[in-house]
Amino acid sequence: MSLIKFIGLTIAANLFLGLAYGQAPIPVKHYVDYNEKETSAGKASYWFIVYKKQPADTLWLREMYFNINNPPLASIGYCRDSLGLIKHGDFIHYSATNKKTRVAQYKEGKKTGIWNFWTEAGQLSGQYSYMNDILAGKTISWYKNGQVCDSFPLDNEGAGKGWGYYEDGRIRYEGMFKKGVKEGEWNYYYDTPTTQKSMVIFFVNDQIKKSTCFKENGAAQEENCVYEKEAEFPGGNSEWINYLTKSLQKVKVEKYITTPGKYQVYIKFMIDKNGTVSDVEIENPKNEELDKKAYMIIKKSPEWIPAVQYNQKVNAYRRQPITFITDY
Repeated sequence: MSLIKFIGLTIAANLFLGLAYGQAPIPVKHYVDYNEKETSAGKASYWFIVYKKQPADTLWLREMYFNINNPPLASIGYCRDSLGLIKHGDFIHYSATNKKTRVAQYKEGKKTGIWNFWTEAGQLSGQYSYMNDILAGKTISWYKNGQVCDSFPLDNEGAGKGWGYYEDGRIRYEGMFKKGVKEGEWNYYYDTPTTQKSMVIFFVNDQIKKSTCFKENGAAQEENCVYEKEAEFPGGNSEWINYLTKSLQKVKVEKYITTPGKYQVYIKFMIDKNGTVSDVEIENPKNEELDKKAYMIIKKSPEWIPAVQYNQKVNAYRRQPITFITDY
């Protein structure tokens, strides 16, 4: 409680000094998760500040940063409000390696216009069309090999049919949209040479009202009919934390950090449809030796329970922070 009071008094003092000398107060950091929902600093994927470049400006500039060591810019754009909630105009998004990944457009806080997406290598990967916060118009995305991934040629009211494809061009799913969301019957297909359905779902306003699953031989599947399920470590999240904790205890951090403090690494990795960890990547490399340790901790992970989508196992990606601490 005393800490909270102390911080509050400090902020108040800074504000008073800013007013006294005609300077703007220091912007407050807002901590958010991957979906930009408010959270604590320890759990945050990003943090952002909101401020006016000039006192007479009608819009506030919002700068968002990755919540990692030497945080790079994650996105930048303007808002109508001082809390950074009502986005207005273009928002440019970047990867942790400072590569442009998305340009999004808003009007009074609602999605609008064409949203462009790029891969880390700079390849255009998708163009999504929005009108008044709903999918409307032509939306299309591509795999790295140039093959179409998703195709939603909707009208200006967000109505029409949508298709999804596998990388070799085989159909993955198909169904109708109404007002920019799924409506009516949608068919999903197995990732096999045949066009066998894996699942049939009936949507009402993007909500599942009825679903039927099928085995790869075409027979109806009575149990374990799953639309979507995230990859899971055997024993759940608590066992995953135990694995990370035990692995970290084996690292002699003092050999690589010469002063008391902490070093945090963010790692992105894939869990394939067999449960094997692969495509391990350090997002914020800085300390080569500790980066290697973190990399191997993830790489040597036991097999996971694979993710499920549309009643079949699929590859899934995760992002994991690892913190090395020394207190001497």
